[in-house]
Amino acid sequence: TTVDSRVRAVADGYLGDLRVGDRMLAVPAQTASLGASWAGYGWSTALTATRATDWINYDRLALARAYTSTDGAEQRAVTGSRLRNFWRTYDGDTHLRLSTSRDVGRGLELLLVGDNLIGGQLGEPDNLTIRQGRTITGGLRASF
Repeated sequence: TTVDSRVRAVADGYLGDLRVGDRMLAVPAQTASLGASWAGYGWSTALTATRATDWINYDRLALARAYTSTDGAEQRAVTGSRLRNFWRTYDGDTHLRLSTSRDVGRGLELLLVGDNLIGGQLGEPDNLTIRQGRTITGGLRASF
């Protein structure tokens, strides 16, 4: 899918960094998802790949450096329209999820789910956030 989310108007007296026509911050221009599943003989498996790409967000590391600086001019750079200087483009990362389950009878099902199987942790939604790493979860589902 493609997304074109833009600022239509800003309030009178607005002193921030967004201008009419700007893309909204942290909104990807494209998203994609591809999935495949199989079920049979008491087993169920699904593999899903997702990706969001091309969004604008703040360079959080540069903002943190400027904000914590002892230079007053650099600190003032993190306010109002000057925040535009801290915008950067992000490309995103591909996420891979695998889930499998096994019906063991009497309303019980064993589950195994793997998230973020590629293991990417940086670059989404900005350059300061660290996403949860590769995670494997197991469980037992009971249906009544």
